[in-house]
Amino acid sequence: MKQLWQRWQQLASWQHWLARIIGLSGIVVAWQAWLYRGDGNLHLFVPAIAGNSVLVQTPNAKQIVIDGSTDPVVIMALMGERLPFWQRQIDLLVLTSSEPEQLSGALALARSYQIGILLAPAFEHDPVAAELAQALKQQRSRVIFIESGQTLTIDHVQVTVLAAPQAQSQAIIKLSFGSWHSLIGLNPSDRVAKQLPVAQLQCQLLIWPWSRGDDRSLANSCGAQALIYSQGQPEQQDPRSYFARGSQERRLLHEKLDGSVHIRSDGQRMWLQTHAQP
Repeated sequence: MKQLWQRWQQLASWQHWLARIIGLSGIVVAWQAWLYRGDGNLHLFVPAIAGNSVLVQTPNAKQIVIDGSTDPVVIMALMGERLPFWQRQIDLLVLTSSEPEQLSGALALARSYQIGILLAPAFEHDPVAAELAQALKQQRSRVIFIESGQTLTIDHVQVTVLAAPQAQSQAIIKLSFGSWHSLIGLNPSDRVAKQLPVAQLQCQLLIWPWSRGDDRSLANSCGAQALIYSQGQPEQQDPRSYFARGSQERRLLHEKLDGSVHIRSDGQRMWLQTHAQP
């Protein structure tokens, strides 16, 4: 009888600790749900990673990814930081190039997340492209071939293709939320950049390659308040200083100096926060 009573006490103690663990887990999940909830603002995350990528969270926490970088390990780690563990949906994945080295990050995303819509150029004949196409087919993702002039709307956020990708050039994308706009050209060629209807463009944020010489003139034409530099072509160099690039006219940000950048907009104004690497 005594042994039975001891076992009963052990079982009661075990149940007590199990209830505590379950309760604590519920608190953690509730905290994460509150932390990652949509707050009515548009959020852009421009990480300091190889190959360029822009993560977008819409006002109601829909997920848009523009390019998956060339480093699948880093992009997956970044998604893990930005999304709760139960969020396995990317509502829109935009690929601005079909070059094989640009697809490795996208393939990693397709292996771990459900891709709602893929907006991309036709894939080249490549093992990585074939595996990505197979993953999208299994998910029954909607695939749209990217063309100039296209506009997709995800939760009040418009994604417009200003210039489709061409040989040796990535597409140029415009994001719009309310009266706030961002122009994203991660690595366009001279030919593609010159096709932009600059006089008709207005944007508060410009993301443009450091290696291009037209950054200041384009930012002036668009009325950009901030310019974030993407990597562009590593073999191309532009020795101009920040002052020569217009640092007195707008805020200039570069990943090597400022790290990752978080942009928040309410549809009219925007706020920028940097996260420099230690």
